[in-house]
Amino acid sequence: MQRALEAPEAGDAARREELVRLLGVHRGNISAVASEMGKARMQIQRWLKRYGVDAERFRR
Repeated sequence: MQRALEAPEAGDAARREELVRLLGVHRGNISAVASEMGKARMQIQRWLKRYGVDAERFRR
């Protein structure tokens, strides 16, 4: 089933906000964000794609 057709999961907005916040703190370092969240780097990349967040914009 395609993600676009599914109803948003509870907590999606909060997860997206946390990703954006941590990307800012870690300057777009996906590995650091994954480590802080206790998740695999690949999971963070999946969430970034799902929420339409570009980690590059946080890199300075």
